[in-house]
Amino acid sequence: MRPVFQSKTCFSKNIEGLGNFELFPLDLDEHVPVIHNWVNQEYAEYWQMLDTTTEQVYEAYEYLLAQKDYYICMGYFEGEPCFLLECYHPKHVLSKFYNVEDSDCGMHILVAPPDKKIKSFTWSVFQTIMEFLFSDHRIERVVVEPDVRNEKVHKLNRKAGFTRYKKIQLLEKEAYLEFCTREQFKNALQNQIV
Repeated sequence: MRPVFQSKTCFSKNIEGLGNFELFPLDLDEHVPVIHNWVNQEYAEYWQMLDTTTEQVYEAYEYLLAQKDYYICMGYFEGEPCFLLECYHPKHVLSKFYNVEDSDCGMHILVAPPDKKIKSFTWSVFQTIMEFLFSDHRIERVVVEPDVRNEKVHKLNRKAGFTRYKKIQLLEKEAYLEFCTREQFKNALQNQIV
């Protein structure tokens, strides 16, 4: 399910009253120093890369980019890097926990530590990511497996329309397996407007 990027920018969304979000394919040389800074801060503990070197982060993302059905984007807000998106096909990781469909897409997101507080910023990032994923007509359902302790992301998932399926034990964490269909996300956005 690796996308074919037609240009350097793979997605762009302007959120009224806030600004412009863009996603670009990950560039190891350009983006790894930024990611290294993020993943070595306490707020990113669930990313499981605390105390890593730049070289270790580079090698980790070089490995991920080489995997089949795995792609990574750096997200920008008003021209500055502000989030990381990893997408993968769940058949490689989660097939023993549920019946994986070809139209499923797994994702991980990491938002940069804020320089200043912007109201609803993380929700705007999350909404941009979901719209990006569903802009691919092959994707009908987004699958996530957040750490059970990560309350911030659970709140975002609920707001976006995800439903919790069950608790699972992965190699590196205890997680909740959750799903969000295209229709669930659309309904969740409409509920935000009402």
